[in-house]
Amino acid sequence: MFSRFFFLSFLVLASGLCTLMAATGERPNILWLSSEDHGPHLGCYGDKYASTPNLDAFANLTSVGGHLTIGSSNGTPLLNLDGLAGLVSVGGSLDISNNNALIDMDGLSSLATVGGSLVLRDNNTVTHLDGLASLTAVGGSAVIDSMNDMTNLGGLSNLVTVGGNLSVTSNDAIANLDGLSALTSVGGFLDI
Repeated sequence: MFSRFFFLSFLVLASGLCTLMAATGERPNILWLSSEDHGPHLGCYGDKYASTPNLDAFANLTSVGGHLTIGSSNGTPLLNLDGLAGLVSVGGSLDISNNNALIDMDGLSSLATVGGSLVLRDNNTVTHLDGLASLTAVGGSAVIDSMNDMTNLGGLSNLVTVGGNLSVTSNDAIANLDGLSALTSVGGFLDI
């Protein structure tokens, strides 16, 4: 029953959106992907038995013009970000939250800029941010919160500017802020 209601609601919303687009002559720039219940079994993650060409295609992705959200709210554990190894820039915000099986950010080793905010929150098994070593600028705020197993911020050693606020809070295992030694500018408040 719920599935039918959701589907009909989606159809009504989609038809209204199409009518609005036709009236204004504009087309929205939306990419919505949903992938569930596959676990770590993707070819781009190194599973030699998995044939997942549609998801593996992200291995060549270099830029996302809008926001990128990486979260595991349905209980399927995300183990790594290796499928995003070619990503250099995110034009909007990057939010990596609630991934309780993720241990590092190594799949983001090419990421240099985030145009919006960077939010790293409740990724309780991430131990370091070394995969973010190429990151030099965050246009919005940077939030690093409740990363309970993370011991240092060394992966942010090339971060020079944060355009908004910088908040590093509730990270029980971090002993110092040495990883932020290249930071020269924070456009908003600093919350440590």
